[in-house]
Amino acid sequence: MNVEKLINVIGMLGVIASLIFVGLELQQSQRIALGTAAQARLDALAAPRLAAIQTAPDAYKIDGGNISEGEYSALTDDEKIIWRLRTIIGTLNLQNAWLQNELGLLPMALWEQAEGRALGGWENCLTRPILSGQLTTDFKEYLIAVSSTHLRAHEPREA
Repeated sequence: MNVEKLINVIGMLGVIASLIFVGLELQQSQRIALGTAAQARLDALAAPRLAAIQTAPDAYKIDGGNISEGEYSALTDDEKIIWRLRTIIGTLNLQNAWLQNELGLLPMALWEQAEGRALGGWENCLTRPILSGQLTTDFKEYLIAVSSTHLRAHEPREA
């Protein structure tokens, strides 16, 4: 009888362990599906902007993102449009990286690089309005919180 009870207990433990494993697999599959959906959303939002850039002559000469007021003023009107489109695409990529990181799908080293670019753009007077208009509320709140922490960490300390 004792052997029979032991076999039943081992069998029940095996069933419980396999149910836990299936639950973890479902959770992981859901995270991957959310990440895939976010990537598809990024692709859909970026596609028309990329098409516009690809058809613009000399678009490869214009970078997006952080530039100074002087550099921006030196751009022609067409170059400003290209700069804005590139900056929007970069913003969408940063938001996608944030979401992939939140889902646990992005290695920390890659997120740290993306976070540095996002903070740089958030702290730049030219790019902040573009970022602000493209970001979800959650990512915007994250940038505000991290930016204020980052700024406080770099304030001069009294002697």
